[in-house]
Amino acid sequence: ALEVGPHPVLVYAITECFQQEGTSVRVFPSLHREREDNLCMSESLGGLYKVGIELDWSKIVTRPSQRVMLPTYPFQHQRCWTESFESASTRVVDNYHPLLGETKHGPQPTWNSRVELKLQSYLNDHCVRDACVLPAAAMIEIAGEAAQQLKSCQTITLRRIQMLGACVLDPEQPLNLQTDYLPDRRMLQLAIRDVDETTWRPLMTAEVSDDIHSEIFDPSALSAARSACDQPFSAAQCYDYCERVGLQYGQRFRGIQGGVRRVGEVVAEVKLDPSLADEASQYVIHPALLDSCFHSMVVADPNYDETVDGLFLPAQLREVRFLKSAGTNVTVHVRLISKTRYRRIADIDILDSSGQTCVLLRGFVSQRVGSAENKSTVHDLIYQCETHLKQWIKPAFSSREKDNFFETNTNLKA
Repeated sequence: ALEVGPHPVLVYAITECFQQEGTSVRVFPSLHREREDNLCMSESLGGLYKVGIELDWSKIVTRPSQRVMLPTYPFQHQRCWTESFESASTRVVDNYHPLLGETKHGPQPTWNSRVELKLQSYLNDHCVRDACVLPAAAMIEIAGEAAQQLKSCQTITLRRIQMLGACVLDPEQPLNLQTDYLPDRRMLQLAIRDVDETTWRPLMTAEVSDDIHSEIFDPSALSAARSACDQPFSAAQCYDYCERVGLQYGQRFRGIQGGVRRVGEVVAEVKLDPSLADEASQYVIHPALLDSCFHSMVVADPNYDETVDGLFLPAQLREVRFLKSAGTNVTVHVRLISKTRYRRIADIDILDSSGQTCVLLRGFVSQRVGSAENKSTVHDLIYQCETHLKQWIKPAFSSREKDNFFETNTNLKA
């Protein structure tokens, strides 16, 4: 039935009349006072056509038209839709993760994705010595998401995370990234290759722990740290020093807003760039936000804002606990455990805007790959870094380095 009038006020009465006759009815309005006239009429015409009403299309489509006869034989079902791999993945895959990618069926859990600066454009802002480098934060995020999918729970623990190599990103050269889970070893392996190559290059390994007991964070520790850190610092100071070191972060990786510090400890406020806020829900913790939290280790360094003693890059972590999603605004608390000439070790707590713990990182080891005077390109530095990593078999902590950083400073000048 079609109710002709400025507003559908007789729908109930019309329905009642038909019910008394023992039939059902669909009522469509000609106009609606809260909707555009043409839109309302078009939708009602479409509804009438769907329920089987014959329409005089010559009154609706005034231009000349010709009926096209469709073939009577079955279609061949040949796909003629031109669509990129990434577009199809995000459209048809449930809970598609921008970096972990799509699950592949096989004897062991495997994920495949494509890393491309045109797709994950924010990665353009993560530069080291004038080259765009895939951040360690992105690899940790990938491993965290994979572990969550394997365990089907939000709280997960990764242990013995080892960076096996670095990855320089080229705007003209997309990369395939594969994540494998080895059930017998409970290990995640990340590897990468150029799209036109067959040889995979290892990036990172991490063990997925069955330990579901979350470390209890004492809120009073953060208050005590704020009181102990008596040197305020600004975002401009932080990133000016990072530039001197060789860490050339663009706007989307400049998340530190400011904070307080002392030698070996920092409390900082970190915010995800507004241009990335809509993406935050797709990640456990957005790589740009997590990487910005890592910048606090630079501020905690004893040489911060004074001298540059070298470039340190992430090498390994003893443990990472993902407890809940971080959102877009966090507070980060960094405690420097040890600093020698060749490596720096820190613990990091990340809390959301409500003060709840999101991520705990323990035994974060950064390896020195270049001196202050060294003007080597990033490719040379990566080679040095990978050489160190292959030779490095020491655990993240020795008994000597477990000493409290504030009780002894003997290893600062080592």
